[in-house]
Amino acid sequence: MLRDCLRREFHIELPIRCGIEGAGEGRHPILIESSDPLEIGEVAYRTVTCLQKRAAAALKAATHPGHRTALFWRSLGPALVLDEASGLHRFSLERRILSGEDLSTEILACHFSLPETVHGQRDAIPRPRGIAVAGLSQPLPEEIGWLKLDRAQTVDYGEVHGRPDLGVGVAYGTTAIKATVYVYPAGGPSDGRTLAAQFERAAADVERGNPGWIRQDAPWASDWRHACLWSSGNSTEASILTMAAIPDHLLKVRVSWFRHRATDEIAHDFIGIVDRLTCTDP
Repeated sequence: MLRDCLRREFHIELPIRCGIEGAGEGRHPILIESSDPLEIGEVAYRTVTCLQKRAAAALKAATHPGHRTALFWRSLGPALVLDEASGLHRFSLERRILSGEDLSTEILACHFSLPETVHGQRDAIPRPRGIAVAGLSQPLPEEIGWLKLDRAQTVDYGEVHGRPDLGVGVAYGTTAIKATVYVYPAGGPSDGRTLAAQFERAAADVERGNPGWIRQDAPWASDWRHACLWSSGNSTEASILTMAAIPDHLLKVRVSWFRHRATDEIAHDFIGIVDRLTCTDP
């Protein structure tokens, strides 16, 4: 059964019932054994996440060593929307598959059957809420663009290291791309000179960890935000660092990835979406 498979492969317990073959297809909907709409949205999202991880693993296993492959996906709309014709709830997603230099895109749907108490619910069931961060007016979501929240790598420096002055580092990732959104107390007025000095210290840390990388001007730099882009000497890897002031806090974003036109686009999109979510884009 799918529930046992996901427990074994991803160490996650989900209240679902379905076979493995064709799971989520219209003829094989996944039954969610919960009547709580908030839990239903969470379960659907976690299930789809696990199914896409299995698809990525299968793609990698079927690929000749040395041939570059990757699978990226993102949700389209709310977690679940009722399909009036079938009576099932549909989770829609966009998926991109990179194989060598070829990139294909497809729109998919995973179908779920809900308990009788919520079976005909016509209101869209939302995705999980994400993670609340001090200094931000709204939670950071489970997804930012094509990147997924990585709770295991997210660090509250006050709780873990006794350094509340370092704030929180919220981790995101997908195949070949890692990102962290840092939010920490400003520790005083953040005028232009102070912000520039803090950014240069952070940039120096990046360069110490990546000797030989080439520093370039970044298109995201502006009067209200500092930004820099680095690429490795052979241009196979890249990293972005941005920093901006928000009320009483500083927002620092670091994105690192292996370069391809697809991953370049995903990394750049991440920066723009974080700007909109945190209201640092005027």
